Amino acid sequence: MIGLPFVLSSGQIQVNRALARVTGAVSIVYGFYYMYDQAFNEGLFSSLLQ
Repeated sequence: MIGLPFVLSSGQIQVNRALARVTGAVSIVYGFYYMYDQAFNEGLFSSLLQ
């Protein structure tokens, strides 16, 4: 199911590249959000902030 959009757009190189870029951007943004959440909201650096 995850790769289905890429399979369906394999004949259309512009759509395939756009999907790859959007997927990459969303992944990077989510990664930064997750790092922030773990570091500050979940207490990874809580001993440094006291």
